[in-house]
Amino acid sequence: MAPNKREQQLLSIINEMDKYYEAGSTKWFDFLTENVVVYNNTSASPFKGKASYVEHFQSALIGAKRKLKVISRTIQNLSDTAIVYQTIQIDQDGIIANLKQSVVWAIVHDEWKVNHFHSSMVGKPHSATTPKKMDSINVINDKIASIASVLGVAQ
Repeated sequence: MAPNKREQQLLSIINEMDKYYEAGSTKWFDFLTENVVVYNNTSASPFKGKASYVEHFQSALIGAKRKLKVISRTIQNLSDTAIVYQTIQIDQDGIIANLKQSVVWAIVHDEWKVNHFHSSMVGKPHSATTPKKMDSINVINDKIASIASVLGVAQ
């Protein structure tokens, strides 16, 4: 089913927000309501309010360039509220992290704004590149094989 006009508007705003996130721009915070509640993977309790969230994360989010790839995104439209479920991949400084997110958007003063945000890490962050030399891995394998033969383990 094709997205309706309101969903198209929201998707356009989400894409704009993503561009500001990739650029490390302070404008990314403009998409949050003043009373936003944010859960992330580093804290058991949420950050309540935009000011609290900005204070804690501004230095990590602003100024750093990154690439964001949407792996999946589903929008559930509930009139003046929408829930966006997404899996994204972030590449920053050659480190890749995968996140699952649920983001609750609400229309505030005729604009879509985020009023609830929940992120959780999928797996562990990893390097974007494969090591060019596998010598250290081969050495480990050789040592394991030689120790195994001394101990009488079948090979």
